[in-house]
Amino acid sequence: MKVMSHLFWLRVRRFTTKVFFPNDPFRMLLNILGLVFILYDMIFLPMRISFQVPLAPWMYFADVCINAFFIFEIVVNFNTAYFQQGNLIKDRRRIALKYLRLWFWVDAIASVPFSILESCLLYTSPSPRDRQKSRMPSSA
Repeated sequence: MKVMSHLFWLRVRRFTTKVFFPNDPFRMLLNILGLVFILYDMIFLPMRISFQVPLAPWMYFADVCINAFFIFEIVVNFNTAYFQQGNLIKDRRRIALKYLRLWFWVDAIASVPFSILESCLLYTSPSPRDRQKSRMPSSA
């Protein structure tokens, strides 16, 4: 039993210490999906804002999926090696520091689910104070 437990933790450790190479097929797939999602946002976001198109259920679902994808990509970026002067850097600390210097902040701001926040802010129920004001008879 102890051997199986040890093997399990070795597998967990090996999975959690995996660093993706910059030209890994998985990274390429994420880059292509990211491009598709950015193009979707470039088309539908201005249309929704300009023409005040209500958020259809499929659009809300797409927004949630796209936001989840970009948050997942932040996690992957913390685990992606990079090249520096022809050398592949696989040290997690150096990867994290390089990512935190600039691109993390860009990705973090871009990953904020504005459409979800907007729907939460715009469609909240009135406060008890507002409900009480609406019940008061008018003095006119």
